Amino acid sequence: MAVGGLVALVAPHVASAQTEPPADDDLLALHEAIVKWQDVWGRDLSYDAALLDGRWTRWVGPERNSPEADLRALLQGTGLSLHRLSSGTLSLKRNAAPVRPGSLSGYILDQAQGNPLARAHIRIRDGFRGAATNTSGLFTLDALPPGHYDLLVSHVGYASKAVQVDIEPGKHSDILVELRIEPHMYEPVIVDSNHEFDAPLPLNMLSEDAVSKVSGMGVADLIHNMNVLPGVRVGDAMSEVHIQGGDRGEHQFLLDGGLIFEPVHLFGLVGAFNPFAISRITVDKAGFSASKGSYLAGVIHAEHAVTDTDNHPLDVQLDPLSLNMRLNLSVGQPEETHGEFMAAYRTSVWDGPLSFLRSSEIDDLMLHWNEPDPFLLRASLFPLKAFNRLAYDRYTGQLQELPKPGIPDMSFQDVHLAGRLRFRNTHMFHGSYYRGGNQLNARRLVTSLDDTTDDNGNPNLDQYDWINENAQVRWTALPTANLFVAARLRSSLYRLNHEYSALDRKNVRTVFSGARQVFDLIETEDANRIRESALESTLDYSHSGGILHTGFELINSRHRFTITDVFSRSIFHQESAWRMIFFAEEKLTAIPRLTVTGGGRVTYLDSRATFYAEPRLDLRYTAPLGPSAKISVRGAGGIYYQFLNQFEISTISPTTFFPSTRFWMPVDETLPPPKAYHLAGDVGLQFAERWMFRTEGYYKIQPRLYRIDYPALWIKPESEDIEDIPITTQNDFIEEAEGYAYGSAFILEHNGRTLRTQARYEYNIAKRDYAYRDSVRMEPVPWSEPHRLEFAVDWTPHPNFIASARWRGGWGRIWGFRQAYYDFLATDVSQGLSFDGYDFLDPTAEDHRLPSFQQLDLGVAYTQPIGPAAFQLRVDVLNVTNRDNVADMSLLELPESDDLARQQRYLLPRTLSVSARLKW
Repeated sequence: MAVGGLVALVAPHVASAQTEPPADDDLLALHEAIVKWQDVWGRDLSYDAALLDGRWTRWVGPERNSPEADLRALLQGTGLSLHRLSSGTLSLKRNAAPVRPGSLSGYILDQAQGNPLARAHIRIRDGFRGAATNTSGLFTLDALPPGHYDLLVSHVGYASKAVQVDIEPGKHSDILVELRIEPHMYEPVIVDSNHEFDAPLPLNMLSEDAVSKVSGMGVADLIHNMNVLPGVRVGDAMSEVHIQGGDRGEHQFLLDGGLIFEPVHLFGLVGAFNPFAISRITVDKAGFSASKGSYLAGVIHAEHAVTDTDNHPLDVQLDPLSLNMRLNLSVGQPEETHGEFMAAYRTSVWDGPLSFLRSSEIDDLMLHWNEPDPFLLRASLFPLKAFNRLAYDRYTGQLQELPKPGIPDMSFQDVHLAGRLRFRNTHMFHGSYYRGGNQLNARRLVTSLDDTTDDNGNPNLDQYDWINENAQVRWTALPTANLFVAARLRSSLYRLNHEYSALDRKNVRTVFSGARQVFDLIETEDANRIRESALESTLDYSHSGGILHTGFELINSRHRFTITDVFSRSIFHQESAWRMIFFAEEKLTAIPRLTVTGGGRVTYLDSRATFYAEPRLDLRYTAPLGPSAKISVRGAGGIYYQFLNQFEISTISPTTFFPSTRFWMPVDETLPPPKAYHLAGDVGLQFAERWMFRTEGYYKIQPRLYRIDYPALWIKPESEDIEDIPITTQNDFIEEAEGYAYGSAFILEHNGRTLRTQARYEYNIAKRDYAYRDSVRMEPVPWSEPHRLEFAVDWTPHPNFIASARWRGGWGRIWGFRQAYYDFLATDVSQGLSFDGYDFLDPTAEDHRLPSFQQLDLGVAYTQPIGPAAFQLRVDVLNVTNRDNVADMSLLELPESDDLARQQRYLLPRTLSVSARLKW
């Protein structure tokens, strides 16, 4: 953020007083010039009239774009100079020995969390100078005349704070200011000559309260709660995150600046984070700046809750699925060396002694979702049914009855450690560590004819095991009044293992020649391991017209994955890839109320020995519209690459919870990185004291995307010897595609002292290329939900009581069948073109459309203080109307019939959730 305010007082030019009028006709008596200046600019000036006697100037009229600059030009050569008092008043004085000005810098922090506050405003009371903090919470005011200053520090959503500071000649002072959150106050904030009014509260951020709200399966679900942000869609079943039409994996999740690879988040039952360990989530969408990174869709930033929010260092909650704990510790004095630390732990109670807390609705849902898909498992044989029903019945009759599914064994644990150590106000160390583990062991679902157990006599299982790890340490310093430096060392690990017994469809397809007459299962394993390590450094240099932000990153990604599925060949890939990044961006605020942020990134990709440039530009204009109204207008755009990508391959797995395997890998020498062009804009309007309206829109051109090349994977090698050799290069199983996306959102919000309401409508369209057996067509994306409507109400009649209601609806969903139907049945040339009239070559057909999604959730929470502690009891009812919201469809063979019928799989029914939380 550029540091606003006026430049330092220029050193006056000393001149002798003239007692006689000069012969030069261009000169004007200084007294007349001052009167003329006051008439032009309408400004008052403090001076002794005797100072003007016998003095002359060449100034004949307005020459500059500000009254002070014009006055300085008027005084040139007069022996007088302009001075600003600490009150902001302008005065004239005789030139004297120059006094060395001082300077001031400092950090503005969130009092509850201790996190830096970007775009906080610092204003000198009764004056016209001010500043705004950058992304690190840093501000600088230089060239300050010595004296006492009264400062007003403010930020939208926080209570303003008055600060006093004394500036000594030629010396630098620094301060630390902590602001207390006031989430329902939206008063106009006067700042400085460059940014006179702050923009309305941004709608891309979740505070700690919003992060820990109940959703999903009736528990605090950090990922699922991002659904309330415009432009962000979180799937209701697998909780896949899509940002403004982008696919999962086209954005990146960062925790304290380190990467988190989140593969699945099933209903909120399994997932990455303890919500009580996170203080804030910010989502950067289309048009994000050069310093944010290289991703096609956006960046999700999560920050650890290092400081306890309400002087309760111990926080414990028990809900139907998990036990959550957080402990905070503070040491030292804020004015001196000061340390803050946090430890959090979460574990599932799904199968433990507390499993009785789990509702019967959740059990029923898990049983239903764990049912296998018999049609998909034997779809290779279905074409035989059309012309030889007897043979089809004989072959399928040899399959033993599918056993009744059971509730899978699920468990998850995660630990968060974070802390920071601040040495006075100039140096700070930050550090954090996170490890999250998830396991799912499904009961035996599918067996071969002859074997129901493995070599050890145990039932065949479908087992998932994945972990995420992230560690980072960061050092920040303020070596001079206008220089801020930081360095970070980080490392992230993601590991997935999926062991299961899959149907050997390679052999099934030879059934027509009589070579094999039974189904077999093959032991297989899908795995992915990736570690990314990075060294990063940034430098912020503040000057009178703005701030220059630069950075350098050196990143190494080492990955390995293997996919063994129903294709002719398995897939194996491993690589160690390096990339170097340099970025620079300048935020200019010289024009009143206008901020211009321009910059770019340059990435050197070692695997391709190529540089990739990403220029970006952001323009923002803010202005007052009245005593309680203001407007903010923004436009942004640029070029965006992505160098670390996620892919997904459907599987015919016994368990239907996870119908695909997702894996991460950097691009190799065979493929250039994906590329997109962003154009985005938004308008924010606060038109009354507590009413806000905002609209945002985006358009993305995606000239280079990637998808799994299923048609190529089905092709059987001409030589049988090649079948045992895995595919090892990316362009052998990944195909290039094109796409585009556009959309808009409209939000109306009222923030009262006891009642807060919001209405939001979104329209989003995204299309890209998809491959079928013999063609490639541009289709709407499977995750598309063109129309979304939401109403939310929070009522707080008493500080200890809150009631909430949320209704949301979605219309226009297509690709109604499970994704494997399209990935397998529409791409394998050995399959039939149609299955009893169902054709998977057109996912937009009427019989592939899903009905609208609608859900109403209600909740109440009461907090009872108990001495130094506080106990909260919360009751939520999800899907109050018990609406049957369809998640997807599959096909079912009707008994004793040649017909197929559609069967639907539903999302969460009406569910009661009760949780208890204790803060001490």
